[in-house]
Amino acid sequence: MKKTITLLLIIIMAFSLCACGSETVFENENLSETQGISFDGGGNLELLCKREGFGCSSKAGYYYLTENCDQLQNGDFASHMMYMDFKTQQEIYLCSDTGCNHNTADCSSVFLNDDFPSATTLIFIYNDKLYILSKDMDRSGEVSREFSFGNNSLDEKTESIPTILYRANLDGTDREKIYAFDSLVTLEDLVLGNENGIYVITKKISAERHGASTYNTSSEKNLVFLDVEKREEKLMCSLDFNDSINWNVQGCFDQSLVLTGNDFGKELSFEEKQDDDTYKALYDKADSVFATLNLNESKPKEVFRIKNKVLPSYQIRKNMLYCSTSDEDVIKSIDLTTGKEKQICTLQQNYISHIIGDYLCCQDPDTTRDSTLYFVDINTGEVNHSKLVNKSLGWSLEFRAVLESEVLVIYDYDAEATGDGSYEIKRYQYGLISQKDLVNGSDNYREIKMIGVGK
Repeated sequence: MKKTITLLLIIIMAFSLCACGSETVFENENLSETQGISFDGGGNLELLCKREGFGCSSKAGYYYLTENCDQLQNGDFASHMMYMDFKTQQEIYLCSDTGCNHNTADCSSVFLNDDFPSATTLIFIYNDKLYILSKDMDRSGEVSREFSFGNNSLDEKTESIPTILYRANLDGTDREKIYAFDSLVTLEDLVLGNENGIYVITKKISAERHGASTYNTSSEKNLVFLDVEKREEKLMCSLDFNDSINWNVQGCFDQSLVLTGNDFGKELSFEEKQDDDTYKALYDKADSVFATLNLNESKPKEVFRIKNKVLPSYQIRKNMLYCSTSDEDVIKSIDLTTGKEKQICTLQQNYISHIIGDYLCCQDPDTTRDSTLYFVDINTGEVNHSKLVNKSLGWSLEFRAVLESEVLVIYDYDAEATGDGSYEIKRYQYGLISQKDLVNGSDNYREIKMIGVGK
């Protein structure tokens, strides 16, 4: 299976920067029903994984599950766990058996589709182990419709798969099931961690009927702590604050979560959400709100808000928010602990897409007009214009991991024009580039020798 990417549909992609056996399934017998557990002495939080679709990295290499599926010897379909070794600059299957063909379920690089949906499974590294969180799609907010054919009706429904956490050695060996979450909850696409264990966000999905439509809503949204050694789960706090804002966790620092949400001033009805024109008008009038939640407190503390109609772009690193808007050529920082705002620089191409070391990576909002990168030093405000783009098509570079001094980048494609303005991407070419060369626009990649499509 090959992927077609249309030039007119290319948008700036945010990426996930991650720090990313046994057949026994462990049930949730140790789930605490008590909220408000003290977080004192729990250690500072760090973001381990956010969003699906990308891999995770260590200092030594990069892991990812292939997007496309292969048929195994027995006819089953599976994804493969691939590993890019930064030292040897070689991609390999995550399998130490030199005689393996990687086409049977006992290969450590094979992940069966029935157990590990490639589009939604999260992978991250914690305490020098590789963790794989097999989960279904978060279907909150999804709408399905009932179709009638004569006297028969077809109601679009999907069955959820259980959410299970697996752990393996960094070479892929000794994969084992660690924990099975309650089958009634869905996990969001984010994992936090500290020295004691990991933290996930759970919620329950329920369906509401509106005529021929079924609308999925979420409730009982909670931050849950999992002790991966004791295999015990504890409810830390509720993330439902009864304020009509659907808060989402975007990051963390110290013992606090960083939350964002849209404040419409009220709860929107199903009809308001489903009518595109109505929703756009309400969205433009609403505010994007940024808040922090100390895990020893019960309510978030609002720090900053901005009108959606000015199309804000932002990135969060620890306790710092970096923000720009389309109505002025300014980039500023907001300290989420104090609320103090500071202008960093003026820049026309001020769409903030990534943070690379001490630099904000900025772009023209219209990447078909300008696909180059503008790096803003967050300490000095100095701007460097890097003209590096994808070698084959001139599109913006895609980032996959930020290391101490280098960045893992997709800098080229094996692409074939289809004749209608789109391209068939047959292979993604990865490479390592120093942060200094990237910022200065020096074409000096350490090419990764690819054996797969790299996606």
